[in-house]
Amino acid sequence: IFIIFKLILIALTCAIISVVKRIMLDDELQSQMPLMFYWATMAFFYTSWIVYITPVVSAYASFLFLILNTLLLICFLVLLKGDPGIIKTNLNDKLKTILEIAESDGKGFEPTSFCSACLIRKPPRSKHCGTCDQCVGKFDHHCPWVGNDIGYNNHRIFMLFLLLILCIMILNLYGGIMFYKLSCNVASEDSLWNSI
Repeated sequence: IFIIFKLILIALTCAIISVVKRIMLDDELQSQMPLMFYWATMAFFYTSWIVYITPVVSAYASFLFLILNTLLLICFLVLLKGDPGIIKTNLNDKLKTILEIAESDGKGFEPTSFCSACLIRKPPRSKHCGTCDQCVGKFDHHCPWVGNDIGYNNHRIFMLFLLLILCIMILNLYGGIMFYKLSCNVASEDSLWNSI
C-alpha cells in the first residue's frame, strides 16, 4: 500500500507542476528553462567541488577541473552566440526566387528545396528551424541546452562541448568517490557491498 501511495503522490506532484507551469510561465520563459537548468547544474558542480571535493583530491585534479570548466564555458558561449550556419539572403534574392517559381508554372519546382518561411531555395541538408525561425545549413537539431541551432558552422564545437561535459562528469564522479571514501572511512580491502 505504501508503493501505491508513492505513485499517487508522484502523479499528483507532476500534475501540479504541469498546471503551475502552464499558468505562470509564458512561451519565452519556457524556452529558456533548459538554459536555467544548465546554469543551475553547473552551480551545483562548482559548489560541491569547492566545498566537498577540493580537500580530498590532489591539486592536479582541481586544476584539471578548472581547465575543463573554462573550456566548457568558452564552448557554451560560442554555441550560444555563434552562427550555426544561417542561410543568409536579401530581399532581391527572395523576390528573384519567387519570380522564377511563378514563371516556371510549377515545372522543376521541388517543394522540399524551397523554404516558404524564408522564401529561399534551400541547399541540400538544410532545414528551417521553427524555434529560431531561420534556415540553417546542414541542420542537425535545435539544442535547448545552448539555446541555438546546431548546424554547419558549430557542429564540431558542439561535439567538443559534449565531450567536455562527459569529462567533467567523470571527474566529479571520481571526486565524489574520493570524498565518500574518506568521510565514510572505507578501507581499500572492503568489498563493494560492505562499502555501500
